[in-house]
Amino acid sequence: MIASVHLAAGSATALFVTSYSPLLVSNKSKVALALVAGIASHVILDTFPHQEYMERWPWLLVIAETIAILMFVLSAQYSITRNSVLFIGMAGAAIPDLFHISRGHLFRSLDVLHFFHGSLPSAFWMSMFWQSVITCLAIIYIKIKSA
Repeated sequence: MIASVHLAAGSATALFVTSYSPLLVSNKSKVALALVAGIASHVILDTFPHQEYMERWPWLLVIAETIAILMFVLSAQYSITRNSVLFIGMAGAAIPDLFHISRGHLFRSLDVLHFFHGSLPSAFWMSMFWQSVITCLAIIYIKIKSA
């Protein structure tokens, strides 16, 4: 799955979970939950069979997507806690792919986060179009919820 969908969905999931968790009192708890929510959103999205990048290592595209999502999601108008939750949710959503990319080097045993990769039936195929739709919906949710 492309980076932008994971990053935007990780932020949106983190915002959703921390917004509707009345038991959370401290900002540290919100940030910790945001990390878990980001990782969970990645694992759930990756269960859908999906189209990947066409290039083997599309670093420039991933960097451009990351910068764009950061610019769309984070805002100087939000509190430090809100921006922290959004950023940590985004970081959590990136962690499984970082482990996957570095497998065989540092984090071989942690690549277990890709265990469910593409495990749903092919009827649930996620093209680049649908990944872009999910990315846009996640950003819209963040903007509406943060207004």
